[in-house]
Amino acid sequence: MRIIKRRLVINGVKYDIWLGLVNKGYRGQANFHLYYYAGDPDEEFHQPQALKTGFKSEDEAIEYGKNFMKNLILNALSREADVAKGEE
Repeated sequence: MRIIKRRLVINGVKYDIWLGLVNKGYRGQANFHLYYYAGDPDEEFHQPQALKTGFKSEDEAIEYGKNFMKNLILNALSREADVAKGEE
């Protein structure tokens, strides 16, 4: 598995994300499987989680992973803000 690290900047805050990419193509047909890590993949407790399969290029898979993680972080920040409003 190829591990890819990217940095997303959301609202001026930098977030590091890690994606895993595997090509399980057959007879010249690319079929990339995309995984994500909840934290640093060098730590033994962070295992890859399957995200989506069937990508025809690495760039397509990486772009999908970046957009997915960006939306995930934005949703988490939104929920955190909603909880903080509810506690006031």
